[in-house]
Amino acid sequence: MGCGASLGVISDNLLVTGGQGCVSFWDIGYGDLLQTVYLGKSNESQPARQILVLENAAIVCNFGSELSLVYVPSVLEKLD
Repeated sequence: MGCGASLGVISDNLLVTGGQGCVSFWDIGYGDLLQTVYLGKSNESQPARQILVLENAAIVCNFGSELSLVYVPSVLEKLD
């Protein structure tokens, strides 16, 4: 179940947000940043937008003129 725009809900405990050149995974219950995944090269600071959660295993987001596929890190899936 995704929320659209620059965030998506992966599970009851896990949220993903888009940032400048990255997506970040958050623990909803505690508000803690769990991990940040950088998209592209370090000098690319385009925002990650239009996040779509796919079957709790991956997210797709608009990153500049490209679509990026990011698999949810397995360590985060253990929060479910």
